[in-house]
Amino acid sequence: YMNADLDIAEWARLSGGLSYEFFRTRGTNWRGPTTLGLDGDRLNPRAALTITPIDGIQLFAGYSEGGRPATLRETLLDMVSLIRPNPLLRPEKSRSIEYGVNILRDGVIGEDRLKAKLVYFDNRYTDFIMRAYGSFFGLPTEYRTFTNVPEVRFRGVELSLDYMWRNLFIEGQFSY
Repeated sequence: YMNADLDIAEWARLSGGLSYEFFRTRGTNWRGPTTLGLDGDRLNPRAALTITPIDGIQLFAGYSEGGRPATLRETLLDMVSLIRPNPLLRPEKSRSIEYGVNILRDGVIGEDRLKAKLVYFDNRYTDFIMRAYGSFFGLPTEYRTFTNVPEVRFRGVELSLDYMWRNLFIEGQFSY
């Protein structure tokens, strides 16, 4: 992992990062002599810009990429349940964009502190790993298995609010 911050002005910060991740999975399923062998690697970039136009208010935007290999449970571990592993899963890949505002204010109505964050996010995944009902010769079965969904998109807004006044602390989050 490598991350760096650059203060390009007193009111602006540029952040960036790069991570290299790799995986190697080996194992044998108890149901038969099939040996699982999955390997992969990925370079994940990250960039963000934060602007502070007024003390206590930050505007930000960010972009990042990531990956997640299938877990042992998803690919190999069969616990005699209604969920079967899938040794042919491909790793997930993600691309995320977010932008929003942070607010931090002391003394709003006396000896208190307010923290608020509003974020818009747009996350796209390829080869998203999820559970689905399996099939046997084209007919649905009672068993579920793990599968790759070609493309999935999650987008929306998140709001978090923290307020502290003397010994009273209130915290809340909302996501849509």
